[in-house]
Amino acid sequence: GVTLVGEIAVLEQGESGLMVMEFHPDFANQPYVYPAHSYRGGGSVKNRLVRARRRRVSRVPSRSYER
Repeated sequence: GVTLVGEIAVLEQGESGLMVMEFHPDFANQPYVYPAHSYRGGGSVKNRLVRARRRRVSRVPSRSYER
């Protein structure tokens, strides 16, 4: 079956969008999913990595990279 762990707003434009999704190496005990995606911020397209667990999504402390 499929378990919904959350939703994120992804900007799909050109080569932007959902770029990668990784699972925590010890997913059975640390059920985190890490998607990297594009979004519009400050008038430009940026990318960020988020951490998701069940139905909650929070930012991972990291830099945003402008395209």
